[in-house]
Amino acid sequence: PGCKTLGRRSRLRSKHMAHRRRKKEKKGAQHTSHPVTRSVASFLTRPQTMSAPTASPQMESQDDSWLGPDSQPNASGLPQRNPEDDVALLDKFKTMLQHELATTAASITADISKQIQDLGHRTDVLEQKVDDITTVLDAHEQDIQDLQMQLREAMDKIEDSDNRSRRNNLRIRGLPETVTDLQAAIHDIFTSLMPNLPSERLECDRIHRALRPQREGDPPRDIILRLHYHQTQVAILQASRRKSDLEYEGHQFQIYTDLAPITLQKRKLLAPITKILQHHNVRYRWLFPVKLAFMYNNQQHQVNSVQAGSELLTQLGLMEKATGEPAHLSQLSPRRRVSPIWERASGSPRKRLT
Repeated sequence: PGCKTLGRRSRLRSKHMAHRRRKKEKKGAQHTSHPVTRSVASFLTRPQTMSAPTASPQMESQDDSWLGPDSQPNASGLPQRNPEDDVALLDKFKTMLQHELATTAASITADISKQIQDLGHRTDVLEQKVDDITTVLDAHEQDIQDLQMQLREAMDKIEDSDNRSRRNNLRIRGLPETVTDLQAAIHDIFTSLMPNLPSERLECDRIHRALRPQREGDPPRDIILRLHYHQTQVAILQASRRKSDLEYEGHQFQIYTDLAPITLQKRKLLAPITKILQHHNVRYRWLFPVKLAFMYNNQQHQVNSVQAGSELLTQLGLMEKATGEPAHLSQLSPRRRVSPIWERASGSPRKRLT
């Protein structure tokens, strides 16, 4: 009896385990999801829902509830598809895409057009400002020219006033520094030049050496004197020019008119012209403002620059034609007018100048 009881229990246990295994397999088969092939129509008509990371069989069955009768999986696991519906939905998708592209293109075109319009407006404003600046700059250039002319006239008047204040002065060059009694030396020189001139006409207001420091090795400083009578100054200059050599105590000297430094500088620039005239024994004289006047072949000529003098002497045959451009006195700078890069036209946009 005991063995029979154990065998019966063993068979029952085996049946129970087999039943549980079949039940588990059946339950696992229900949980297995079959792949469903969905059509384009089902994809386009599917509502937008948030997908969960994991879905239970109950949720999957609810998600499939949106499928139409033609797309519900049949017994074989494949949905029913209608080609006409697919074509219609594709046409609808194409229409929606074209509309969206047209809207986007219109928005981009409007934005670019607005930017181009803004740039055109800013360019027009800049062109107007450049025109105004050009006008003002041309006006300033004219003002500068006028001011330069006025400054030159003022400098000429100052130079003339300086020379007029020196019109009674004489400059004696060549007497050594050892001559200390200037009053007696000058009286002896003028007496030897013009012995018939009365002594009272030789009156000097002041006499002194040039106001520069005396350095060893430098030539003796000039003696500058102011005569009381202008006629005496003119007579002494004429007498000194008539004599070829002027000498005092064995020292040769020269007598010049005392001129303003700016006048001496301008005359120095015309030295090449005066050397050529002296070489051809052509007498010349100075005019104001600084000009060189001379007569040649019974014709009067005047020059105020080295360039003009070179051209004139070349025409007269006193010098050969220069190969290079000669130096010339500084003149007023030519007017520099700013030319616009476009021109205004009434009723039409600006036309750019090439």
